[in-house]
Amino acid sequence: MQGLNLPRNANDDAKVARKFSNLMMEGKVRAALQLLTRETEAGPLRLDDVVEESGKTVRDILKDEHPHPEPPHPDALLSTNIVDSDFHPVLFDTITAEAIRKSALLTEGSAGPSGMDALCWRRLCTAFGKKSNELCSAIAVFAKRICTTYVDPSSLMAYTSCRLVPLDKCPGVRPVGIGEVVRRIVGKAVMKVVKQDLQEAIGSIQLCAGQDAGCEAAVHAMEHLLLEMTRRH
Repeated sequence: MQGLNLPRNANDDAKVARKFSNLMMEGKVRAALQLLTRETEAGPLRLDDVVEESGKTVRDILKDEHPHPEPPHPDALLSTNIVDSDFHPVLFDTITAEAIRKSALLTEGSAGPSGMDALCWRRLCTAFGKKSNELCSAIAVFAKRICTTYVDPSSLMAYTSCRLVPLDKCPGVRPVGIGEVVRRIVGKAVMKVVKQDLQEAIGSIQLCAGQDAGCEAAVHAMEHLLLEMTRRH
């Protein structure tokens, strides 16, 4: 009975305690705290489950919500003549095996289609001596290549693929795509290089691109504006 606030019993509390302990032992502090603060037990749905509100299966709902592929609109693409000609590949030479290792240690989250979660990747990048260093070096070379040269998108399908998980929205279905952890590791390493330039380029348009307390600043700004409008009226 997912999504219902049913009375908890001792067995439920014991399960939560064990899961909390396992998450803490794995270093997943955020996930452990979210487990304690979660108000409902709504979780993943099975593809053949029928959603009462619509009378459709979860599989059919996911198919309906998935957009059909269409060619991009020309206005949404950058033309080659406005790309900064001062760009030089040397900017990404700081993406080294050590940078990848540090990014892996800072990465958290569930597994993508490969089934390898952040904990698994941290072990691969740190626990096997020379082999771990060779893996980090290979990932660093890959990261620099996709940042500095054109790569056929079809060859990146495994890298960009996601695991689709339907969550119980209580009511409804919430599709969540979980990408590969290695993509998050590479993304952190690349962001370390371009963070300042990206902040200057997007300003306040995207508050999640390394802006310090960006979301909190937006909330306080809106609160201030609403108070000013209230006083005027």
